[in-house]
Amino acid sequence: MIGFLFKRALWLLLTLWAVYTVSFFLMRAVPGGPFDEERSPPAAVVEAIEEKYKLNDPIYRQYWSHLTAALKGDWGPSYRLVDYSVVEVIRQGLPRSLLLGGVALVIALGLGLYAGARAALFPGKRTDTLVMAASSLGLAIPNFVLASALVLFFSFWLGWFPAAGWGGVRHLVLPSVCLALPFAAAIARLARTGWREAMNEDFIRTARAKGLTPSQALWRHALRPGIIPVVSYLGPAAAGILTGSLVIEQVFAIPGLGSHFVQAALNRDYPLSMGVVMLYTAMVGSFNLLVDLLIRGLDPRVGGAS
Repeated sequence: MIGFLFKRALWLLLTLWAVYTVSFFLMRAVPGGPFDEERSPPAAVVEAIEEKYKLNDPIYRQYWSHLTAALKGDWGPSYRLVDYSVVEVIRQGLPRSLLLGGVALVIALGLGLYAGARAALFPGKRTDTLVMAASSLGLAIPNFVLASALVLFFSFWLGWFPAAGWGGVRHLVLPSVCLALPFAAAIARLARTGWREAMNEDFIRTARAKGLTPSQALWRHALRPGIIPVVSYLGPAAAGILTGSLVIEQVFAIPGLGSHFVQAALNRDYPLSMGVVMLYTAMVGSFNLLVDLLIRGLDPRVGGAS
């Protein structure tokens, strides 16, 4: 286990360095700069600003200066949000994004596992057909289309939930549901497949022969082996929820980290863009590590094989 954790930590560090390097040079390869405007300020003003932020230094010197500062936890000031550092912007926006993503993940797991279990218990029946059709529809509809439909129905027609903004629990319902439904559809399909395969195993037939109902056999014996595909999907699902929240936060005007990232990318706010990219990379790598540990706990053969 220690060797496994060491290898994964090393790969995570290498991934972070590679993402940092590629992002740094790609951002600066795009024509224009963070202080370019339709009405450009005088050349002396532009030169003074670039001197302040060391944008006129050679690119290799900028890279080394920013990298050494980032290793110390100093991501510098935001170029566009006056009097705010990158760390302060992340500190303010991250809790909202984590709350939105966490609620969405819980909804996706609950809805997907329930639908997958119902479909697995009644293969080829009406319930199975409805679950598969609904999951196909959920995977096909883009987030922003689903968000528009839910806002139109639940906000403008029924008036149950706010159309946008951030405040109480009611502001969280529509964006979290929009973010969760595509992943609930994928989880339902994976759960159905995993549990159907488990239900066809010999030990399940033995349990059924002893008088257990299909539902009892699933929850008592097939739950653990059949849920492994869903656990394997949690890493990509967490990454998808993080990146999907960029669109949802923009649609619902949520002041989270995703909206800051979009604006930073549009405004070429290099430090803020780099800070958010690296944070997302670290979170995705951590989620994948947790998923691998869960799989090793559910299936001892995985740990033994390594």
